[in-house]
Amino acid sequence: MNNISVLNQNTSAADNRAIPDLATKCGIKSNTKGFDYFTDALAACIAAPSVPLVEIYAAVAQKHGVPAKAVMREISHAVSLSSPSKPSSHVGTHIRTE
Repeated sequence: MNNISVLNQNTSAADNRAIPDLATKCGIKSNTKGFDYFTDALAACIAAPSVPLVEIYAAVAQKHGVPAKAVMREISHAVSLSSPSKPSSHVGTHIRTE
C-alpha cells in the first residue's frame, strides 16, 4: 500500500472531529507538536488496522514533510506528557485506613 494512501482513506466529517476528541480524552495535549502526528496516525490505524505501524509513521511523515523518526519521537513525547482527562472517581476507594 502506498504510504500516503493510508491517510487518504474515506473518513466522514464526524470522524475527523471525533479523532482529536478521542486523543484529548486519552490525555494527549493538543498544544504538543506530536498531537497532529498522533491524530493522523490514529485515523490511519482506524481506517486501515492491518497496515503496519511503521508504514503509518512513514505516511504521516510524508504528509508533514518530516522524517519518520521525527514522527515517532514526537508521538512518543506527546504520549509521555499525557494524562487522563478525567481520573477515575473510584481510584483508591478500596484502600482500608485502619
